[in-house]
Amino acid sequence: MAKPARTTIAVVHPHAFVRDAIAEALQAAGDYQVVVRASHGADLLAAMNGTSVAIALVEVDRHATDGDASIATLIARHPTTKVVAMAVDDDEDVLVRVLRAQAHGLLSDRMDRDASVALLRQVRQLGCCFTDRMHHCLLNNRELKTSCERERDAVMGKLTPREKQFLRKLCAKDEPTIGRIGKRMGVDERTAESFGESVREKFGIKGKAGLLVFAMKWGFGHP
Repeated sequence: MAKPARTTIAVVHPHAFVRDAIAEALQAAGDYQVVVRASHGADLLAAMNGTSVAIALVEVDRHATDGDASIATLIARHPTTKVVAMAVDDDEDVLVRVLRAQAHGLLSDRMDRDASVALLRQVRQLGCCFTDRMHHCLLNNRELKTSCERERDAVMGKLTPREKQFLRKLCAKDEPTIGRIGKRMGVDERTAESFGESVREKFGIKGKAGLLVFAMKWGFGHP
């Protein structure tokens, strides 16, 4: 009786040593054939022209978004390929990014070899495999927002429209005085100063320099 065809795999990881170790471990499992090894998403997409890949394993770095973009692009261009993200950690921010990219599963460093192979087997058979942590994230963070985005929402919810306007004016390139900010807002200097005082009180900020740092942190300096 002929053996069933092995599942074709692509492995995307920036470090060759890690990439090769993953590939060798998968091929040693017996059910998989690694047909593409790539350092990043662009290499993978180029290599997949004319190469059939059933499952692509793509590294997601918690400090960069290249992996997220690669997953989304890969799914759009190769809808029959199942994409499983790989991450050193599966904290909530990583889970949010993986779910936003619509990955079909996630392998994290906390998973041992048997759990990883079982997840890939389920992806191969059912099309996806969401871990308990992924399900928990979907249930408890339905808007799929990162911790930074939720914190920003909380900050914005505490600011009045005039306070937001004040912070935008504060970030002007000509580094305006409070008096000039007031003129641009159509109010006197004391009223403009009261907007700044209110923001400082709400968030425990000291001085105009602290206000400026706060404003830049939360995007008021963007055009």
